[in-house]
Amino acid sequence: PFRGLELTNPKGLTLWNVTAEWNWAWEKKFGEWVKNELGPRWWVDHNIATDCADVFYSARWIFARINGLPMVNHLVSGHVFSHKSVKPEWENLPTDSDWQKDQRFLAALEFLLGQTFTHTLWLDSYPVAINAAALLPGGYHLHVYGDTGHTLLIYSVGTQPQDVPLLTLNSTVPREVREMSELLFLESSVEQNSSALLRLRWPLAGIDGSLDLLPPEQMPHYS
Repeated sequence: PFRGLELTNPKGLTLWNVTAEWNWAWEKKFGEWVKNELGPRWWVDHNIATDCADVFYSARWIFARINGLPMVNHLVSGHVFSHKSVKPEWENLPTDSDWQKDQRFLAALEFLLGQTFTHTLWLDSYPVAINAAALLPGGYHLHVYGDTGHTLLIYSVGTQPQDVPLLTLNSTVPREVREMSELLFLESSVEQNSSALLRLRWPLAGIDGSLDLLPPEQMPHYS
């Protein structure tokens, strides 16, 4: 429904060069990165302001930027924001191979985090099977209600009987630079239209080159 609304730069500038495509092997690498690199103070150490949904959005976009993977998400306006979305006012900002020094990327990330929330993330997600193969770090639980909701980023998945099953990182409102809280995932029920364990859908290029997202049913471990 959003095809044709992708925000692109008239000069063809991009936020980074895409050198790989998402697949399940990359999802596993993302999960390892989340488990090994992230932690409660990671966003403080990198001076990234968050609310609850921003925890996932920022992690995913930064991982994609580091690894040359495409990114697409929907904004509250209904527009499609991608790695090709360079606003004119960002064109002259300095770029760098290190994302932490890439002012164009950081400006885009700040814009994205201000234009997305739990409901846009729900739109871009798909329900994942609850089994050892599918339930990896880097997934998340969403609960949307009214015009708000809450996001729990899964960053540790227990694989042994003595392990904690799911450990999550959480932020809250208002959006600011803060240390994440660690919470055990204790939900015991789901609501089909408002609460689920999810993963992000992959970018899909149309015939005209515009980007949207792969249908949920075509994603790995869809359930």
